[in-house]
Amino acid sequence: MIPTAYTSEIPDYLVELYGEAETEILCDMADRISQMDFYLPAVQFQEQMLQQMGLSHDYIVETLSQLTGKTREELEKLISEAGADVLKTNAYLADLGYNLQSVTASEVWRERLAAGLSKTGWLFENLTQTTASVGAAQFRRACDMAYMQIETGAFSPDQAIANAVRRLAKDGIRTVEYHGETETTHTDNVDVAVRRAVVTGVNQTTGELNLAINDELGLDLVEVSAHEGARPEHAVWQGGIYSLSGTSKKYPDFRKTTGYGTGAGLCGWNCRHTFAPYVDGAPRVWTRAELQRLDSRTVDYNGETLTYYEATQEQRRIERSIRRWKREVEACKAADVPAARAQEKLSAWYKKQADFVEQTGFKRQYARTRI
Repeated sequence: MIPTAYTSEIPDYLVELYGEAETEILCDMADRISQMDFYLPAVQFQEQMLQQMGLSHDYIVETLSQLTGKTREELEKLISEAGADVLKTNAYLADLGYNLQSVTASEVWRERLAAGLSKTGWLFENLTQTTASVGAAQFRRACDMAYMQIETGAFSPDQAIANAVRRLAKDGIRTVEYHGETETTHTDNVDVAVRRAVVTGVNQTTGELNLAINDELGLDLVEVSAHEGARPEHAVWQGGIYSLSGTSKKYPDFRKTTGYGTGAGLCGWNCRHTFAPYVDGAPRVWTRAELQRLDSRTVDYNGETLTYYEATQEQRRIERSIRRWKREVEACKAADVPAARAQEKLSAWYKKQADFVEQTGFKRQYARTRI
């Protein structure tokens, strides 16, 4: 079964690429705002803003489009590796007399590999367009806010521009992910959306490939992976054996229990769990004692006892804060706005991260704080 650590690390390269692009876009917006004439009459200001808004939209599309080739190449590599890993982790089936070569030679196997690449690639194409639309709207709101602050006399032009730039940096460049009429629509920062798209796309592809093995070999059972820090609603079914047909008297129904095929279930949004074909009576990957250990692990932090999941959420919060203040430092530099406050905040969050790592023993994940 594919290790959870692999799923966690696979997006890092693309996340870094898009994180750099987000910073470039943010700095471009900050520079445009700093050069606008906020003393123009309202009608003329709107014309100026709309022109710059259009240019900002085009800049976002151009910047993200430059990543298309690299993104496609990386996704092809990841999907191909996912297929190879599925075969590797299911090699034990050959020892039990099953013919895995018949699966990989089938049309279904090739179709599911291609479908996984196509679906994940579509998410990135959608990301480019929605980021441009949402980003341009963010730029307009920042300009409107600065103009109103100057018009009312509440702030000087320098202060209003600084406020607008800091507001942009706080929010980051946003994008929207659409998941169909029956699924939730996500609005998030570009780097977060990229990580979710890669993890979800690769995991769903491996899931479909494993189902192809089950179908080809006539196997009804699957074993689901398990890991520390699973979200509570996933922890209840991780590590279990399930029946695809739902007709087994010994094992629960796979889809009903795990929610496979839905955004919130197994192999859904950002889920790191996977599964593999299982033959009844074969050795289990996780014993009951091991699963209990995963569920019961706690972490001491600042005098409190946290569940492992709660501790990972605190780690993510610290990482988000570091990225937030890094964005503000860079945006302030681009707009020639004082960045001392942002530098102080960034230093404070770095210290908090170091303290968290020291207290909990967690590994510092550099890729999650890079922009």
